Amino acid sequence: MSASRNSISLWPLSAGSGELARELVTAIGRPNGVAANPSGDTFLISSDTLLVSRWLHAGVHRMELATGSPELVWPPRTGHVWTALSFSPDGRWAAAAASVAVEPRDMIMRVWDLATWSERVYDLLDAEWSGTYDGEYLGGVSEIKFTPDGGLLTAGSGGVRLWDLEKGAAEWLVRTVNERWMTMSPDRSCRFLLTAETVATPDPPEEFEALALRDRTTGTSRSITSHGGLISAAVLDPTGRIIVTSVPGEGVLQVGSADGSEPHLLYGHTSNVTAIAISPDSRWIASGDQFGEVRLWPMPDVSRPPLHTLPHDVLIAKLKTITNLRAVRDSETAAGWKIEVDPFPGWETVPAW
Repeated sequence: MSASRNSISLWPLSAGSGELARELVTAIGRPNGVAANPSGDTFLISSDTLLVSRWLHAGVHRMELATGSPELVWPPRTGHVWTALSFSPDGRWAAAAASVAVEPRDMIMRVWDLATWSERVYDLLDAEWSGTYDGEYLGGVSEIKFTPDGGLLTAGSGGVRLWDLEKGAAEWLVRTVNERWMTMSPDRSCRFLLTAETVATPDPPEEFEALALRDRTTGTSRSITSHGGLISAAVLDPTGRIIVTSVPGEGVLQVGSADGSEPHLLYGHTSNVTAIAISPDSRWIASGDQFGEVRLWPMPDVSRPPLHTLPHDVLIAKLKTITNLRAVRDSETAAGWKIEVDPFPGWETVPAW
């Protein structure tokens, strides 16, 4: 499922199905968030658009796949409210939380019981927090994740918090310095958290730094430096063993082991990658860039060294097993090289795509 400036689409992934992407909502403006429940038949959609087809207005909406009709469940009271969205693993609960808002009363989180759509409201403004940025409150969050034991993790302004939904209280698991903004990606168990930080800003951040892997059980953390000093997005796979990041402005994905070893590089995007997702079985990576292009990649084998780290002879031998394209010298071309297409000898190892 993807949300772009103009639409929200559902993409079939089954091989040979012949199905095309299904456009759920066509927007004149921009949806800024989307989440699906585990069974894939109920969605939450966030938008700061005032008019789109099918009567989708600013705020948070729920939509059933069977009907395709969005229903407003959280209308903002003052201006637009950027929101983070999530469903619980058992499909019982849904949550939406404000990232920024122009008034403190809008800096809240809502949690719905999906059986009745009754809701609970939680105040995001921590007692330790005070102040604004360019007139907007920054006590909000950018990511939400339900934990297997019924808790709720939120990341954003000030760090990462763990919420007790029954008590309506939260404890800080990670604090940032000077209320910097933090992004978070947990594994399936929510034991491991991949985090990164950026300066406080009222707009969605484009660059993060200080990438780290944190273990909630031991209370330890480890810096991940192999992915560079700056990233534009970062995701931890469901097993907690693989890290995928993107290089700001270059459209390059970096895929490596969570032990911090050298990552594999995936080239293809021509603009900044702003969103990354990993399939529940960790076999696929989906990425989306700022121009709305979505790409699907088979997960590299991170137990093997990346191609760009291989010795020259080993690299050439490896490339010959996966492609029949050859770069050969040609003095008659401006670049001095040309591409020749040899007969394809067949896969040495057939990819399980």
